[in-house]
Amino acid sequence: MCPSEQDAFDLIEALALCGPLRIIRSDAVCLVEETDSTNSLALEPGPDGAVYLAERQRTGRGRFGRSWHSAPGLGLWFSVRLTGNPDGLLFAAGLAMRDALGAFVPVSLKWPNDIMSGCRKICGMLLERRDGRIALGIGVNVLHRPEDFPPDLRDTAGSLAMAAGGAAPPRREAVFATVLACLDRELNLWRAGAVEPLWRRWIEGCGILGRQIHRNGLSGRVVRIDPDGALIVQTKAGAVKVRDGDIVELE
Repeated sequence: MCPSEQDAFDLIEALALCGPLRIIRSDAVCLVEETDSTNSLALEPGPDGAVYLAERQRTGRGRFGRSWHSAPGLGLWFSVRLTGNPDGLLFAAGLAMRDALGAFVPVSLKWPNDIMSGCRKICGMLLERRDGRIALGIGVNVLHRPEDFPPDLRDTAGSLAMAAGGAAPPRREAVFATVLACLDRELNLWRAGAVEPLWRRWIEGCGILGRQIHRNGLSGRVVRIDPDGALIVQTKAGAVKVRDGDIVELE
């Protein structure tokens, strides 16, 4: 699907739809046609709460140094600049994105912080830091069809449009407005220091506690989730701490 002139993102409309914000600076939301990575923009000096949204990223980043496919006109690729203690920030972001995208299609939150539609990933998050600044990067697949993804992603990646089936897909402006509103709500709790309540809600949202998992040859049951988000997995050889990585839930 190639973007056309009518697909051009209307930032003014999106900001009007989202209403008043407290943490995110609606007067510091910047839309650029193309950039290497929105996280790189957010890591530069600038106002706290600023948002950088790009129609296309040349070198969008995901976890573990992976690239993030961010085709123009099809999704939302943006980063929020924040300051402060990053503890609990990804809990807040995960809960916000689950609620925002769940307003359009059924979704679930997968540990550590992917938003899934069925077995397909439709949203990912990456947190990076530099010189006291935090970049919270978020990518949302909105209008993609299967053929819009690279061949190696077509079996695992999804979008809001794909999840909507035959229904009309949501407009990117409406999705972005809902995302900003939900994100601002959870960031307000994070900034107020409500990390433990966010952590407990995030544990419940992930739904992984007590489940049998497999990861890189390790198999066991998740018996605890630490405040840093790490899993404590009980294996035959004893308890193992899993901080990140792709896991398979076996039951």
